[in-house]
Amino acid sequence: MEYPVDPQVQQENRFSDIASLWDRAVGDVLVCFAGLSFTKQPPVASYHDLEHGSPFADQEYAGGLQACVIVRYHESPIGMYDELLWIPGAFRHPGNGKQAYRCTRAYVSKPLAVHSGRKNWNVPKAVMCRL
Repeated sequence: MEYPVDPQVQQENRFSDIASLWDRAVGDVLVCFAGLSFTKQPPVASYHDLEHGSPFADQEYAGGLQACVIVRYHESPIGMYDELLWIPGAFRHPGNGKQAYRCTRAYVSKPLAVHSGRKNWNVPKAVMCRL
């Protein structure tokens, strides 16, 4: 007898786990500074609609320098791929109150990079076209 398989579980298991050996990654990086923010909230489009009310977005915004980062990985644990990151500024860590810059949106050119980024770094990534 065959049992129905939940499509979501089947989708999640199609990628093998990749060790996060990113100290061995090689690539080109372009950083574009967007400006300074002195507001109490990050820019409106800093989070995807589904993430805006989630624990991922539940951190105190501290403002500061905003940046867009484009990375082309020539070598990485998951092979060659491209990544586009949005850093809206710094956030205060809920445990110790220290400020740190963090990415709130990340777009990648490979589905495996979505899986690896979410599993290893807790960064919600989405697939984009290749740059």
